Amino acid sequence: MSIFQAALLGLVQGLCEFLPVSSSGHLVLLQNIFGITEGALFFDTMLHLGTLFAVVFVYRKTLAEMFHHPFRKYPMFIVLATVPTIVMTLLFRGFIEESYSGSLLGWGFLVTALLLTVTNSISAKIPGKRRIDEMRPTHALLIGVAQGLAVFPGVSRSGSTISGFCCKESKVTIF
Repeated sequence: MSIFQAALLGLVQGLCEFLPVSSSGHLVLLQNIFGITEGALFFDTMLHLGTLFAVVFVYRKTLAEMFHHPFRKYPMFIVLATVPTIVMTLLFRGFIEESYSGSLLGWGFLVTALLLTVTNSISAKIPGKRRIDEMRPTHALLIGVAQGLAVFPGVSRSGSTISGFCCKESKVTIF
């Protein structure tokens, strides 16, 4: 991998990570275009680690508060939302690893587009805004299931989270 390719992949990761598009999918796509195979998954992991450091820095006060009070609602919901993702990752590990070859990338992009389109259509019909303080444990689990889909390249983590939080009062929609 050249320095130009590495810089371009880093730029794509930085620009895509917080948008409802798949940064992993775009990295796999570019790696396939450039013919990068050796060390590609490790490099992707390091790029995501850089993103994690940025997020931790930006949210350091909020995270410190959560660590000081780990049994409050939001830290517990984060843990609860992580469970379905872990289960899905363990169940589909081989399939997930195979999908990083790029063979299913188009399907992942399509899933993201469908999630966002359907969620936008459904949420437009639900009156009022969804508020995080109205969240229930079932919402956290649904968000976790949506996040579990995002372990596949092409499926957006932020897009699936947005889709998983299409909820208001007793109405909960994931797709």
